[in-house]
Amino acid sequence: MSKIGFTAAKQKLVAALDNGDYLHAARSGNLNSKNLLLPGQVSAEQIASIVKACQGPDYTSDPLHSCPSVEVYILKGDGWYIKFCFLENPSVMFISAQQLGYHDQILRTWR
Repeated sequence: MSKIGFTAAKQKLVAALDNGDYLHAARSGNLNSKNLLLPGQVSAEQIASIVKACQGPDYTSDPLHSCPSVEVYILKGDGWYIKFCFLENPSVMFISAQQLGYHDQILRTWR
């Protein structure tokens, strides 16, 4: 899929969360600490609310290291780190939905 801008990515992600049109990336290790949406420690509604509050400076994207044709999007807002990519069906795959640690938040304010 081609790269899309912040506003379009935000709208598409919120729509997928509202419709339950997403899945979670298969990962090794402790999944619960990297993707709190997967075990239900945070709800899709809560993630949608965090996403809606994000602004342009909270957003970045880069090609996926293992598959450069896939664009990975990252939102860092309201103390959260949300990493995802867009697919065809389902429309979103969550790679990470985790709270930033205190150290991460302090470093982020120095940028």
